[in-house]
Parts: sequence; structure tokens; C-alpha cells
Amino acid sequence: MKKYRIAEIICIVILLVFIGILSADETASDKTVKEVAGAVISDVDIKGLSKQNEMQIKKELSISAKDYDGIYFVKSDEVMDVRELLIIKLKDNQSSDDAIKKIEKRIKDKQTLFEGYAPEQSAMLKNYVLKQEAGFIFYCVLEENETAVSAFNKIL
Repeated sequence: MKKYRIAEIICIVILLVFIGILSADETASDKTVKEVAGAVISDVDIKGLSKQNEMQIKKELSISAKDYDGIYFVKSDEVMDVRELLIIKLKDNQSSDDAIKKIEKRIKDKQTLFEGYAPEQSAMLKNYVLKQEAGFIFYCVLEENETAVSAFNKIL
């Protein structure tokens, strides 16, 4: 009987470790939003894009900067230009679902808006990048999406 009890305990411990590994969020980067954004914008052209303050972020994305460890958001000054770059650092063990849903809604709304009369901007929107990695959310609509993603991945 004692052998079975030890085997049960060992199985439970192994199961708990396995569940912990599966449910653990990916390792968060120790980088700040400023460091990550600096690395990305040093590799891409953001001329004509303006950094947005907390109030503008709330208006544009329906996201409160206070809910995250940091947000860097630049967007075009021109109404007919869809270029933008967003980097959000999540707080420890924070879910990204809400922010990602809001970003996806923004993308869909912009695609609908530009679809009929701005083919170049519409094409750029179709090639957007939205990903979550190492405790960050990264979203960009730029001519240089691949370069931006590469710089993002490299800094993390």
C-alpha cells in the first residue's frame, strides 16, 4: 500500500509541474517600452508619424495607458495615411485579450473605411503585423513591417 501512495504522490507532483509549465505565460522581457520602441524606430522610417499621449491613446484605441506598464504609439498626422506603430508592455501576468481585441477592431474599422477609395492604404492595412511576445504586444502598419518585426524580435 505504501508503494502505491508514494507513486500517487509522485504522479500528482509531476502532473502539477506539467500543468504549471503549460499554463505559464511566456517569459516576459525585462526591457522597457522605451528601449523596445527605440530599437524599432531606429530601424524604420517614422517620418510623418507623431507620438500619441495618454489621452490620444485612449481616444484612438480605447485603451488606458494606466492599465499597462507602458505604451508607445505613433500614427500618421495625415487622415489618408494608415501608418502606425504600437508597442504595449503588459503588467506581470496580465492578459492581453482586451488590448488585442481593441486593436483588431481598429484594424477592421480602418480596412472597411479605406477599402473602397484608397487602394494603396488598404493594401498596407492588409499586411499589418499584430503579435504578442515576451510580455509585449506589437502592432504595426508600415512600409517596413518586416524590418520593424525583426528589430522587435531582436531587442527582446
